[in-house]
Amino acid sequence: MEFDLLSEIWDAIVRFYGEHEPVIRVVSYVVSPILALLAFLWNRKDRKEIIVKSTELGRLEIEVDHAHTLVREEQDKLQAAQDELAARGDRIAELEDDLRKITDSSNALWALRPSPSFNTHRASLWDPSGARIVTIGNLKGGVGKTTLAANFAAYVSETLEEDVLLIDLDFQGSLSNMLMLAIEREDVPSNVDKLFDPNANLITLEEANVHLAKKLKRGWLVPSNYGFAQVENRLLLSWLLQADGGIDVRHRLANVLLRSEIRRSYKVIVLDMPPRMTLGTVNALVTSHFFFVPTILDSLSAEAVGQFLTSVKQVGLDLDLEIDLKGIIGCMTRQAEPTGNEIRALDLCRKAGHLWREDEDFVLKATLPRKVDIGSASGVDVAYFGKDGQGVPLRRWFDPLFEEMCQKIFPAK
Repeated sequence: MEFDLLSEIWDAIVRFYGEHEPVIRVVSYVVSPILALLAFLWNRKDRKEIIVKSTELGRLEIEVDHAHTLVREEQDKLQAAQDELAARGDRIAELEDDLRKITDSSNALWALRPSPSFNTHRASLWDPSGARIVTIGNLKGGVGKTTLAANFAAYVSETLEEDVLLIDLDFQGSLSNMLMLAIEREDVPSNVDKLFDPNANLITLEEANVHLAKKLKRGWLVPSNYGFAQVENRLLLSWLLQADGGIDVRHRLANVLLRSEIRRSYKVIVLDMPPRMTLGTVNALVTSHFFFVPTILDSLSAEAVGQFLTSVKQVGLDLDLEIDLKGIIGCMTRQAEPTGNEIRALDLCRKAGHLWREDEDFVLKATLPRKVDIGSASGVDVAYFGKDGQGVPLRRWFDPLFEEMCQKIFPAK
């Protein structure tokens, strides 16, 4: 049946073609050239677009190659600049290291240029009602300077209820990091740099200090970080080249802190000096009315006390200063009562004190014992406000020592 249908369709097509063959031939003669012409024109248009696109593509490839060349040239220039910068940085680091070695190893550095006498100027600024400026220092690290400074400030602020200012003169910033963490601040700016400007004044100090209200309601801190090392090195080089001008770099801190309007703002100003004879250390000694020397009670640390006092005494002679030692403090003692080794170390400390003044015992009776709770707080918080494992306030270990220190600083009339 399907075959019959296809046969019928084919027969119909044959009949149609036979009946209209002349017409179909005429149409094919006319339509075919038209279709051929249209195809030719269409192909020509496509070819022109292809040529335009190819030309544009070639131009873009040339521009890209040129851009790549420029980028490579700029990268080469940048690499050369980075190499030069790195070389200069290495050279600066070498110079700073050399300078640090000089300052660490030779106290004679500070006698290379004569110092204008500062005692007369300091005496003229002495105000019985003004702040006592106290340096806590030792050229041996790890003896408890920072712990002592921070907790003594807490004692002045919270127990004596007096205003106290702490100044961190160590570019390592141990005191600054401890107190800034204690008030939940992670940034530690090097504000102490500002106090070494020859034009620094009360406004400068107010801008530089940080109120420690979250821990010390009446305490303020002038923080320090590694940027201060660059300031020290720059000022020292200028001083050695006699290009510092104005106020002697050894008197910069005193020029600020001994002003009556500043000293009357605080009861005590505590200077935490670094374990190096740096510009900050010399400024602390020039500025201070008194200084205390904390030490661990072992033979090596006790001998270091004598070396430190000898260095300080020489600086005083070179700079025409009257520096007043108020006490040598035993820190991190093993028991409430000193052990045999600690007693021998205390005797060495007394002998070291006799180098300062022969007829006086500078070793304080109270010591700061080695306590786990105090040690765990060091570096991150102020131990004075903490409690031990039994809930007993840690201040009981500090108060006897700080009371004795205050008796030295504020003697009874």
